[in-house]
Amino acid sequence: MTKNLKNIGIFFIIPLIVCTSYTTIVNGNNNLYNDNFQNVEKITNNTLFQQKENIDQTQDASEINDITKNYWAVLIGINDYPGDNNDLPYSINEITSFQKTLLHTRNWKQSNIKILTDTNATNSSLINAIKWLDENEDSNDVSIIYFAGHGSRNSNGQEYLMLYDAKITDKELDTQLDNLEGKIIVILDSCKSGGFIEELRQNKRVILTACSKNELTYQDDNLQSGIFGYFLNRTLDKLAKSAETAFLFTNPLCVSYSEKLSEIYHGNYTFHPAKYDGTIGLTKIITWRKFLPSSLENLASFKIKSFKSKIWIL
Repeated sequence: MTKNLKNIGIFFIIPLIVCTSYTTIVNGNNNLYNDNFQNVEKITNNTLFQQKENIDQTQDASEINDITKNYWAVLIGINDYPGDNNDLPYSINEITSFQKTLLHTRNWKQSNIKILTDTNATNSSLINAIKWLDENEDSNDVSIIYFAGHGSRNSNGQEYLMLYDAKITDKELDTQLDNLEGKIIVILDSCKSGGFIEELRQNKRVILTACSKNELTYQDDNLQSGIFGYFLNRTLDKLAKSAETAFLFTNPLCVSYSEKLSEIYHGNYTFHPAKYDGTIGLTKIITWRKFLPSSLENLASFKIKSFKSKIWIL
């Protein structure tokens, strides 16, 4: 369905490819805009943020010298689903960008990161990857499970992630993670991912999801990534070191960006990332990187590029 917008001088088509395999066409504009994300500036003035960031700084030396703590990750990204109706463009780019951010720090090694993409991102491959984590990690370690791809909810009310060959429900994922001893960070960039929190919430787990349990979330041509994954990765690359502090930045950035999409495309594309934290203190993803105030300014002045844009529903 198309709609003529009289107050916009330039028109283009934005296809939305949905999990249920149908296409909706809407009009939007490609005006360049600069949103200063005032909500992000409020965070830096928030006492809770200042306390967390101070802890981030003071813990660095001890964590760098703690040779008994290791960091592990399983990163799953699916672009090419079976058939042609559910393919996504940027899941793999999202997780490989995240991998680069990890490897630019001192506490990550390539050998500690396992990547599953497309035909390799099967149910058995994910289970084997979690077994690999179980065989290597211990109670002092931190493990990350990161998924970028389609997600939804079944008729029994269970949320699930769409792997290449099967669906894994929130309960099934919880069962697999129960074998891990150390802290676990679960990052889900998929539709209705907030519904996983209820089943996965446990001590020693941090769960970051792209949206609430009843919302959709998106991949965007401008970002060449899922929106949530993009801002999470940028905050870890430029500003935050812990999962908790990264979420403090990522949340308002995603909301502001998605609200702007809704305004430009005259639809409802707003989503709200969700978090559960069952750990004590901060759970570091990165143990070394300077906090630079200029990085906040650069991140908060993000611009949408002026070109034809497509958005994919996850």
